[in-house]
Amino acid sequence: MSRAFEARYPGRCTDCGGAIERGQMIRYSAGDSNTIAVGGFVHDGCEDADPEQPPVICTTCWLTKPCDCEAGA
Repeated sequence: MSRAFEARYPGRCTDCGGAIERGQMIRYSAGDSNTIAVGGFVHDGCEDADPEQPPVICTTCWLTKPCDCEAGA
């Protein structure tokens, strides 16, 4: 994952498809074989999950962990 930097030009986020405006914090997209977009730019807040690690699902509530089940609620 690259370091975030300020966008110089407008564009399109390859992760969420939203607009990238000049001055927003962006990163180079890692891209992977499961997405159409390989490379490009993403918002700094997008693409935080490691594409190699699938989310862990709770077998009680079927939500991604961490969930309320872990807190004992």
